Amino acid sequence: MKEVKKAVILCGGFATRFLPITKAIPKEMFPILDTPVLHIIVSDLAKAGIEEICMIVSRGKDCILNYFDRNIELENRLQKTEKFDYLKAAKSSENLANIVYKRQYEARGTGTGVEEAKTFVGDDPFVVMFGDEFIYNEKENVVEQIIETYNKENKSVIAVKEVPVEMSYKYGMITKGKELDNNCVMVNDIVEKPAPKDTPSNIAYIGPVVLKKNIFDILKNMIVEEGKEKILTNAFKGLCKQGDLCARFVEGERYDVGDKFGFVKANVEACLRSEDFSQQMKEYILELAKTLK
Repeated sequence: MKEVKKAVILCGGFATRFLPITKAIPKEMFPILDTPVLHIIVSDLAKAGIEEICMIVSRGKDCILNYFDRNIELENRLQKTEKFDYLKAAKSSENLANIVYKRQYEARGTGTGVEEAKTFVGDDPFVVMFGDEFIYNEKENVVEQIIETYNKENKSVIAVKEVPVEMSYKYGMITKGKELDNNCVMVNDIVEKPAPKDTPSNIAYIGPVVLKKNIFDILKNMIVEEGKEKILTNAFKGLCKQGDLCARFVEGERYDVGDKFGFVKANVEACLRSEDFSQQMKEYILELAKTLK
C-alpha cells in the first residue's frame, strides 16, 4: 500500500458571499490574525507528512502563487536592517511542500476541481482539502488522524463529527454503518446539505478526506444535469456502494472562513488563544458585553 504523500487543495470559485473584497483578494488568503488560512492548511498538511501539493486555482488568484514564492527584495531589506523576526515570518511560507498549480477555467463544482488533479495524483492516494476551511486542534493533527485510518483500513476516509441536527443543511451528513476500531465507522450513504427534517443522522462530514484513484472513475461516470455542478460529496456515494468509504471521528473546531461569521469567529478565537492578544481580547469582550442588551 502506497504512503499518502500528496494533497489537492481546492481554491476555485468566486466567493460571491464576500464581494466586493473577493474581486481582488481570494478568500483563501483571508488572514487569521496575520496568517492566511491557506498557509494554515498547507502547514497542517506538511506536519502530516504531505510532500507534494496541487492547488486548483481559478482566474484572478495569482496572489496565492506569489505568497508561496520567495520575495528576494523584501528578504534582503529585512536582512540588512536586522529585522530578523520579520524575516522569519516572511520566509515562513516557503518550503513547506512542493507546490504546483492547476488552473480551473470554469467553476463547475468541487468534483470537477478534483478531476483537474488526476495527472498530478496518478495512482497514489491523496488528501483533499478546501482552501477556505480548517480544523483547529492543538494536540492532534486531523490530517494525520485520517491518514492513520487509511493506513489501517486501506479505504477512503472522511473526517466527521457530531453536530446539532438543525445545522445539517451546512454539511454532508452520513448514514453510519459497521463500527471499526479507533473511533471509525463504515459509511453506508452520504447526503449533501439535507434539511434538518431529512438528515439521516447528526454525523457531519467536515473534511479533510483521503481518497484513492478509484474516485476518478466515479467522477467520470457521474451523471450531472445540465447547468448543475459536479459535487465531490455526491461522488462519495459511489465509494459507499463499493464499500470503500469509512469515517474517522475527529476532535477540533472547524472554521469555515468562506462564511462571514465563520471568518469573524476564527479571528476572535485565534486572538483568545494568542499570547500577544488574549488578555486584550478578553478585556475587550467583557467591556463590550456590558453594552449588549
